[in-house]
Amino acid sequence: MKFYLLIILCLLTLNAKAIEVSQKPWPKVSDCNNCIGISISNMDNIQFNFPKSNLKEVLLLNVDGIGTYFRSENEWFAKNDEIIFSVLTESQTTGGLNENGYYQKLNVSNIASFFEEIHTPTQPSKAHEVARQIMGLNDASVFVKYKGNKMNAYWLKSYDTNSQLLYIVQANHNHVIQLSGAFEEKHVSRLLSSLFMKQ
Repeated sequence: MKFYLLIILCLLTLNAKAIEVSQKPWPKVSDCNNCIGISISNMDNIQFNFPKSNLKEVLLLNVDGIGTYFRSENEWFAKNDEIIFSVLTESQTTGGLNENGYYQKLNVSNIASFFEEIHTPTQPSKAHEVARQIMGLNDASVFVKYKGNKMNAYWLKSYDTNSQLLYIVQANHNHVIQLSGAFEEKHVSRLLSSLFMKQ
């Protein structure tokens, strides 16, 4: 029995997909003279500035955990011009890991340090494997951290090009902005460069 279990574990290890982890600086905030400001509920100290000429449609979604649907012109947001903005609680973001003792196992205290730890583990463990699986890293090819001054962004580059996730995490804040859509690196840079913190 132990022999067969060992074979299964070996096969699972061989089939595991390696994920590339990288870090980049936060893109330079772009100037925009003809933009519309978009503020996010529960995170009213930050704002997105989107060019009016590229913003085609905004739809408020009446779905728990999902916020606003945006549609752009000329693939400004994503390849299919569609992107969804959501503001998630700590539990919604982590799948409840923050309430089940995993913060202690990972030696983290909040959502910001949680993302730091699953991106670059200080001491990899079984708890890290569980957290990474819950967060979808097993279905991604690249996990990119964009380092800012008071907030970081994490792009989970999925193998499914139409289902990309970008998390924006502020220091000392228990809500996270999640952007989902069919975006590429140029779209991620464009979105982050349109975000700034209000004075």
